[in-house]
Amino acid sequence: MRHRPNLYVPGPWAEGSLGVGDQAIRHMTKVLRYPPGAPVTYTDGMGIVGSGTWSGSDIDRGEETQVVRSGRAIDVIVAAPNAKERQRFLVEKCQELGVRRLRWLATAWSSGRVPPQRRVTAWAVGALEQSRGAWLMAVDGPIEVEAGAGVLVADVSGRPVGEYVPATESTTIVVGPEGGFAPEDLPDGLERVQIVDTVLRTETAAVVGAAILRSM
Repeated sequence: MRHRPNLYVPGPWAEGSLGVGDQAIRHMTKVLRYPPGAPVTYTDGMGIVGSGTWSGSDIDRGEETQVVRSGRAIDVIVAAPNAKERQRFLVEKCQELGVRRLRWLATAWSSGRVPPQRRVTAWAVGALEQSRGAWLMAVDGPIEVEAGAGVLVADVSGRPVGEYVPATESTTIVVGPEGGFAPEDLPDGLERVQIVDTVLRTETAAVVGAAILRSM
């Protein structure tokens, strides 16, 4: 059975067929050589998914449904890793896991630079299409951490994350740079949790932490 492409088409959608942009058309026609009339799926990244057909230049719409977010809402606040491939891994895996929002963390000791928003969006969209998700992850920052319910700091000296009992509808995991947090990076009183008993790379800690919390 031939692979059925899944396309991200930002809303709001007007009546009739959906335009997909020149890059998507080139990919469908030149790379995939996908024939007109073949089935495709699509999403607006805001919870609407549909099944339609590829016309050769746009999507002829079919049945569409609104998908409700499932599971606990997870936000990730993380110091940017210092290499593009590590940043891409972080963004793609958080999107595949269904993370609601990724926020770059402003820290005193971080060596990584926040990647351009256009690049981050492209990574997230690619992961959304590959994973056939319905919700595109929001990405912003850099920000400073604020105290609040459900905010956890990844720390190898904290209590095991499996012992954490969620008391709110959403949980935020904060992951600092590999050099650790400076004293001024975090407000007092945040709960610290151990993801595993070894020191992880920034992107590994963020992805594993999000996966564990998502499953609770």
